[in-house]
Amino acid sequence: MRITATDAKRLMMDAGVPARHRKLLLSGLPHIPREYRFSNGGEELETLRTRRVVGRLFRVEDVERAVAEHKANPDMARQWDEQIRQERAAERARRAEERARKEDAARAAEEARRRDHWELERANAKIAELEARLQELENERNRELTEDEFEAFLRSMEQWANSGGREDEVSTIRTQFHTLREFTYWLERKIENPAHLYAAEQVDMYRQALATILG
Repeated sequence: MRITATDAKRLMMDAGVPARHRKLLLSGLPHIPREYRFSNGGEELETLRTRRVVGRLFRVEDVERAVAEHKANPDMARQWDEQIRQERAAERARRAEERARKEDAARAAEEARRRDHWELERANAKIAELEARLQELENERNRELTEDEFEAFLRSMEQWANSGGREDEVSTIRTQFHTLREFTYWLERKIENPAHLYAAEQVDMYRQALATILG
């Protein structure tokens, strides 16, 4: 006679098997695959190829034999209790480790968010500083051109030549402007959406380039 897992547990309950032992007791029993059937003209016919589904069937004699062995062997019950205790302790340890890992990840994410906001403020402050300096230089250059455009041009060329062909301060500021604005743009995208991988990559790239600018 075949019975379902629910009926097998009920037999164990009637025999006084503790709840903590029923699952272990069932797991050691041989099970029989449950079979699909379909109706054909009102008749129950078994498919030619048996299809297995979730769920198990047990023989009553196997269940009764397992219950008798369980009740006759108290040492086995104690061993099962110890096994259950160890499994529950391992599960608690796993959950504690998972909680600790999530807490560490949350702290790291919060720290990264604070760092991003701090760097965004520094970058915006540097942009404002460069804007003021650029405006000052442009005003100074405009005054020189007004006084004597050709003389001012020659003087700027002479300064550029004496510097060894290096960029003047205006060109340097404009280069820094471009880098800072790109950095703040991608940093704002990253803050809005921490899962934006491309934005995070761009922020890391510009962060290295801005190390000397921001100090």
